Amino acid sequence: MRKICYGIALVLVISLLFLPTFLSTKLGTELLVSSLGKKIQLTKLHLSWFGRQKILQLEINKQNQPWFSSSEITIDSSLISILLSHKIKKLEVIEPKLFWEEKPHISSASLESHTKPKRFSFNIYSVQALQVINGSFTVIPLDYPVMQFDHIDLKWTRQQDLGNLVLQATSLQNQSKGSIHLQGSFFVSKKTYPLPLTLTTTCTNLSTELLSLFTQNSSIRSLIGNVFDLRLDVKEQLYTFYLSSPLVKTQGSAYWDKKKEQLTATSIPLSFTLTQDNYTFIRSLMKLPALTLAEPSVFHGMIHQLSLNTKSKGFFPTLNKSSLVFHAELTSEKLLLASLSEASHISSLEIQAKVSEQLISCKIQAAISAKKQGSFFSDISWIKQTEALDVEIKALELPTYLLEGVFPQIPLQRLCGPSMDLTLHTKKQLTLNIPDNS
Repeated sequence: MRKICYGIALVLVISLLFLPTFLSTKLGTELLVSSLGKKIQLTKLHLSWFGRQKILQLEINKQNQPWFSSSEITIDSSLISILLSHKIKKLEVIEPKLFWEEKPHISSASLESHTKPKRFSFNIYSVQALQVINGSFTVIPLDYPVMQFDHIDLKWTRQQDLGNLVLQATSLQNQSKGSIHLQGSFFVSKKTYPLPLTLTTTCTNLSTELLSLFTQNSSIRSLIGNVFDLRLDVKEQLYTFYLSSPLVKTQGSAYWDKKKEQLTATSIPLSFTLTQDNYTFIRSLMKLPALTLAEPSVFHGMIHQLSLNTKSKGFFPTLNKSSLVFHAELTSEKLLLASLSEASHISSLEIQAKVSEQLISCKIQAAISAKKQGSFFSDISWIKQTEALDVEIKALELPTYLLEGVFPQIPLQRLCGPSMDLTLHTKKQLTLNIPDNS
């Protein structure tokens, strides 16, 4: 009986010892693939208890659709090392192709009634070096450009939790070619997101559709245009940037205090082109008149002060709009606005806005040329602590249609005619009355 047990144990040891060799044969690979169903396909395996691992022509399907494929994957670690220490020295992926199906955005109300879907996760921290050669990234449906990753080189040491990344990629959409080059170093930890020590990024003629993948908001295209150029230099907590697109140009630097979780910036010049498309988008967020821009108008301005709380999530700070503090001004020397029946030429427009923990204020001054020369001035401020509202408005020969949409319930043109003169100055202490039901 003892000899039988020893014999069975010896057979199991020999089978286990030669298992990688058997799976590396054509018959063994075919048996392995057939056991996995239709989700995973591959043509050749090279497995070893003590040497490197290699997979040729790997294809992973998701819901009967291609999801990931690679012509060759090399793992520079033995099977014993992977099973015992759960570590991979180097992972090299040749010509990978990733197909990501974009899911439709779901409203917050529907999200509350459904559980979060399970997502595929990979413990990247067990890999000490990752190299991708000639990879591509495609989003389905093909509203986004295909990203061709010419080179990705990612290395780090677990002892120092320090990583280094080099990435070179190109994209092609509507016969327009863009490129991105990124190089940086960062801390790696399972407990926190990667935080950059140094990062240099250069994006040239890159499609803004790609930004929607990170912001999950398609409105960014309406605000900055179809393509953009970006230079970003990060040195620990100082972010220096230059952004240029068909609609926006700005540059400057911002300081991100990770301990206080606060982002601050001063003296940032800004140039913004207002078009009918982005005016329609801004109007959807605010109560603005339904006007037509006869031609694009360029605004120049300065963000004198910017400060807001953040959360350390990823390479970049996540913004908290409720903590926004800023002082900015914008001016335009030519703005042509029109309705169905008439048009107005605003020869000068100045806007100043301030937001702080104590005060919200907005000052607007404009010179208007319509049937007659007119002007408009408004200064509105609200002190949060005392809930005091201070309003001063002066208008002379102001075309009435410019205010339609701001007060949609009031027929201004029938009440006031084609134009109006207005003088209003009021201070009011707002109080909140809470009924006592006791």
